[in-house]
Amino acid sequence: PWAHTYPHLARPGPQGDFLKEALGWWDRRLKGWQNMAENIPRVRLYLQDSAAPQTSYDHRSGQWVGFDRWPPDEVEMRQWAVSNDALSPSSAIPSRSCAPVSLSTPLANAYHGPEWLPHGVGPELPPDQSIEDSGALCFDSEVLSEPLLLCGAPGLNLRLRASSAGALQVRLVDLRPDGSAARMTYAVLNLNHHLGLSDPMPMSVNEWITVSLHMDSMAQVIPAGHRLRLAISTQAWPLIWPAARNMRIEVATESIRLHLPVLNRTPETLEQDKANEVVLSPPPLSLVWERPVRRDRKMVTDQNGWTERTYLKDDGAYRIDEHGMTADARGLLTYRSFRDDPLSAEASYGYQIRHSRDHWNVTVECDLRVSCNAQQFLVNGDFRALEDGELVADRPVAFKVRRRWV
Repeated sequence: PWAHTYPHLARPGPQGDFLKEALGWWDRRLKGWQNMAENIPRVRLYLQDSAAPQTSYDHRSGQWVGFDRWPPDEVEMRQWAVSNDALSPSSAIPSRSCAPVSLSTPLANAYHGPEWLPHGVGPELPPDQSIEDSGALCFDSEVLSEPLLLCGAPGLNLRLRASSAGALQVRLVDLRPDGSAARMTYAVLNLNHHLGLSDPMPMSVNEWITVSLHMDSMAQVIPAGHRLRLAISTQAWPLIWPAARNMRIEVATESIRLHLPVLNRTPETLEQDKANEVVLSPPPLSLVWERPVRRDRKMVTDQNGWTERTYLKDDGAYRIDEHGMTADARGLLTYRSFRDDPLSAEASYGYQIRHSRDHWNVTVECDLRVSCNAQQFLVNGDFRALEDGELVADRPVAFKVRRRWV
């Protein structure tokens, strides 16, 4: 469940006993100690319980489990399909053709989505998916009569045709009895790469193609009483940059095949791995905080049609007692676009990092703006270094990057 940092420190909890496991491995492999390090499970994962959607968690309930091979023998890929706009196990669906369904997702549809690289602090995770689902093709299952344990990477195959080459986003959503919709995993694919990521080719416009996507690996229990949702959309900005032209797709719904990695066990019959019950971590540094950590994300749409999302990432300012060093860091990320014009998309990043001690004070600053036209990405910015508040180095940047396959 962790964000981008070390397992023994990361949020949300529970943390993993990374230091003990790493030390045991090095002692076994470098020192030759017979400490049984090779006898730990080859794969250890945290099987999460269902949770109401939040943009930040302190803890996710669940259980640790270990396997000696991957994928485990207990995992079976089960195929689901779509019939009458509903998602069901494919063995229960008669084979027949349906009229294609079309979609062109509004550009601003995913502004409420997650940050690209969450660090476990602040509103960075996917919120309730209801807003994003409103601009997507959604296929829901019946209410589950028994728990479904998903463990691995779901896959999706479908046939579609598109008015132009753009990006496809698919999401697997846990529809909870309280009406909330929690994203479990997702994938995005530039359709110029539909034949393979290593071999981009211009997509054939308005011709039927077969598309395959592999979603991020997951491990989660979907309880009885919940439903599954498969959501397909044609925009994911600002998670990924929009294509130069808005894409409209037609999907042959009878071609949809969702492949789910199902762990053929129940939560009660799983043997829990207890290695992470006690997590070792070195004592924290003694810090004196001069400014607290602050995270603030806002989204506004003005009366002229501009939509903007800002994310304040203030890491605060603190002094380390041991040697008196003060660290101060803050940043502001801004994404904006105008109505449904993909060429209006722009992103701005501003960061400042300062270190000081006694009479020594240095600061580095960065301001960067990325915009685009139909042929290029335009990058403009400035990098500055200051000592005692005086500018000692300044490097402006301005360059263009040709749009290739995007």
